[in-house]
Amino acid sequence: IKSPAESGSRSSLHVAGTRPNHRSLRSRGGAAESAKEIGGELGEGLLTALVAALSTFTISRLQMAVHHQIWIPPFGAVVLIFTQEAVAAAKQGKILDAGGMMQRAVKACIGVTGACLLTVWLAGLLGGSPSVLRSAAVFVASLSMALNPASGYFPPAGALCALFVERAVAKGPLPGFEYALFPCATGVALLLLTVRAWTAILARPFWALGSSGKTATA
Repeated sequence: IKSPAESGSRSSLHVAGTRPNHRSLRSRGGAAESAKEIGGELGEGLLTALVAALSTFTISRLQMAVHHQIWIPPFGAVVLIFTQEAVAAAKQGKILDAGGMMQRAVKACIGVTGACLLTVWLAGLLGGSPSVLRSAAVFVASLSMALNPASGYFPPAGALCALFVERAVAKGPLPGFEYALFPCATGVALLLLTVRAWTAILARPFWALGSSGKTATA
């Protein structure tokens, strides 16, 4: 015959042991529900290509509308980086995460602005030696992003600095320090917003495609 104390302690241990399991099952279930299928590698590749192309088209049309240069060649790399990140967020169901988008935009724009400001300053200081100027621009771009705690390390900033250097080497007309803000930092921010907007629009049919494929295999 079990004593009341023994019986009570065993039942309390049993109940205490089962509760964490239920909680862990619920948490695993919630994580699974938040994950989104977008049609496997083919769907992911197609969504990435579509978002990148439509974002580029949108910025190009905006440039025509405002009659001011917004798109510059290094943004081809920027749009692919942002699109890859947006599609990864789409797989987690977090495309329009305002906090994450703000943090990404601020860090990238600070990194680009600092690197480009230093490059514009160096172009006037070092003169027209192509080898020295190119090397110095890459050096200050990397170092400024690495040492600035408010900045993210955003490699396309190096391409934006290199573009300015090539203009200086070619003795063409050069913008001033405003180059760092427009088109560079402004363009980066606009691209991030445009990419996320197109991803939010296009991801839904891909989610539906992924869900139907999963149902068919089940």
